[in-house]
Amino acid sequence: MTSLYLKKLLDVAGRKEVNSITRYIASFRMQPEKNTAIAQIWQKTIHDKKGCSSRAFCTKVIKEKTKKKNAKETFESVGRRIPYNKIQLIDENGEDMGEMHRINVLRIMDERGMNLVLLSEKTDPPKYGLMTGKQIYEERLKIRDEKASPKAGLVQQKIIKMSTVTEQHDFSTKVKQIQEWIDKKHHVKIMLRQKTISDGPEKMLTFFDKILDTMREKATYHSMPSIAAEGRSTCILRHLSKKEIQKLNLVEKNKDTQKENGSNITDSDVTKQ
Repeated sequence: MTSLYLKKLLDVAGRKEVNSITRYIASFRMQPEKNTAIAQIWQKTIHDKKGCSSRAFCTKVIKEKTKKKNAKETFESVGRRIPYNKIQLIDENGEDMGEMHRINVLRIMDERGMNLVLLSEKTDPPKYGLMTGKQIYEERLKIRDEKASPKAGLVQQKIIKMSTVTEQHDFSTKVKQIQEWIDKKHHVKIMLRQKTISDGPEKMLTFFDKILDTMREKATYHSMPSIAAEGRSTCILRHLSKKEIQKLNLVEKNKDTQKENGSNITDSDVTKQ
């Protein structure tokens, strides 16, 4: 009888303990997230479907993302690790040695003292090349320079509006702006308005030449001056190409030479007299 009574007491005590633990845990759900650190962790654990409540519990995912982000294509020797039975081999001079078994490739590497580099896995069989350490270094520099070089984009066109009666100060300011755009290899569209239409289009065309004369050494017409409407005309300026600059410098040099020769002839004539 006594043992039965003790058993009932233990059962009641056990149920009360379980209920108290359940109420204690449930109290965290009712509390705001910012009350305690334990409550915050509990709430995050409940609402996180993936089971990763914070970065501390997701180190594997973060490491994989970081690895992909920091992954870089490298150009380096594969050593003696050739995972294919047969490969296409290119020698150090760029000549195709044809399809070879990897044992023969290793033998040639040892005989010539060369490194083996993977060139392409997309071919069948994969393409490998024999290279010296210097050649590998030069290829790395070439790849780095290609990545660093900016990609050629579309030429930007800037627009500026002017008038034939523009004052000298405003004219100088706008010409300076045009020169800055030309230095950046932009095309500059000049929209010119003539206040007095009775002056005719010749005044507008002369005005365009006046603008171009301030930068003949670096700019030229991309689109020749044309009449857009009565009292309005447009043209487009661009930067000179390298060949055009070389030709211009050559012409200027010839002019200087002719002037020097002309002055020498004049001096000799004066001496004879």
